[in-house]
Formats: sequence, structure tokens, C-alpha cells
Amino acid sequence: MNKSNAAQIIQAKDEEENEKIWRTRRSAFAAVTKLRPNVVTEDVVVPRSKIVALTKGIQKICAEHNIIVCIMGHAGDGNIHPNFALDLLNEEEKKNFEIVKDKLFSLALSLGGSLSGEHGIGCEKKKYLNQALDPVALEYMGKIKKLFDPYNIINPDKMF
Repeated sequence: MNKSNAAQIIQAKDEEENEKIWRTRRSAFAAVTKLRPNVVTEDVVVPRSKIVALTKGIQKICAEHNIIVCIMGHAGDGNIHPNFALDLLNEEEKKNFEIVKDKLFSLALSLGGSLSGEHGIGCEKKKYLNQALDPVALEYMGKIKKLFDPYNIINPDKMF
């Protein structure tokens, strides 16, 4: 490990090296699909100084709940993508994964992060918004939605 806490830092010197790095990243997801029938990718972001704590925390949480995880992302902006390999038809794995997700999002928030770095907040993460945002902010988001959509026809009942 170097003083940045990274095992290795690779910076492309030219376009060919850049493509090689991206090809490796794209291949990583395919490799995870070989581990279990399903792969669920999540997206959280933390300050760069907290990436090590996040990845160690994710590994610990997954070990406690017997869920396989492969962690990748773009560390330069703190955006981490845990890829969970599991069998969604296995009720115990599915239940354990729900616990893992709850703990993942709580961990990211406790480290000063957010529920999403790039993929946004959708229906799956809706239940975590009250942990991530101030109640007044949520209230005003609902008011803004109502102002622009008074008849609730745009994504009805999805978020607010």
C-alpha cells in the first residue's frame, strides 16, 4: 500500500492505455456474473478519504451476511460500486441482501457520503431518503413536485 491507501494507482499515458483500463473495468462486471445467477450493482459515494473505511465496511457487512461482493468504482471522485453476486430465487440470500443494502447505505451516510454518486435516487432507494436528507428539504421537494405536477401525472406516487 502506498500513502494514498490504494493498492495501485494507474494513470493512462495515452489513448491505448486508457482503453485498456476501461476494457478491464467493463470486464470486471462480466467476471462477477460467473459467481452466482444474479448480480446487483449499487452506487454510493463517500469523500475520498473514507474510501478505505467504506470498502472494509462493505466487506465486513457482506461476510456477516454471507453475501459475495466485488467492489469497483472510480475512486477519484469517491464513487464506489459494490457488485453483489447472489441468487435472487434463494429466499435466505434475498433476505440477507436486503439487510446488506440497509447497512451499506447507512455506512455510506455515516462516512459523510451519499446514497448515489451518479445513478440517482429511484424507487429502490426511496426508503433511505429520510436518513440522507433533512425533513425540511424533503418537504420542499414534495412542494416543488406538486407545483410543477399538481395532478400527479408525472411518475405518479414514485417519490412524492
